[in-house]
Amino acid sequence: IRGFLGRVRAERWRIVANSNAERIQRDWHMIRGYRRAARYRAQRNLAVLCIQPLIRGVITRKLLAWRKRDNWAAVRIQKTVRGHLGRVARKKELARHYHQHVVEPSVVKIQSLWRGIVDRREAARRRERKHFEEVLMPS
Repeated sequence: IRGFLGRVRAERWRIVANSNAERIQRDWHMIRGYRRAARYRAQRNLAVLCIQPLIRGVITRKLLAWRKRDNWAAVRIQKTVRGHLGRVARKKELARHYHQHVVEPSVVKIQSLWRGIVDRREAARRRERKHFEEVLMPS
């Protein structure tokens, strides 16, 4: 009986010891897994922190390029409109200059010549009338 009880006790001790060893091993593997997962998360976060600025830089450069292209289109439109308005203003200025320096003096000259013609005709008529009154109809 003592041998049997000793074997039973030894068997129970092996079971308890094995279950304790299994528990310790399980807990140790779990802790190692947690540590490995934490290291992986830290590496992943570090990778994210390294990659994110690069991607943000790429996106920002693309946005700036798009804005520059859009700005270029706006500048092109503004340049075209300013050129058109400048040509219209220059054309008006040339027309005003032509009118002021060519047309107005010509009009004044024509008016002067016409008034001279009219005045000479009127003077001739007055002379004729005076001559008619003095010579042909003496008082």
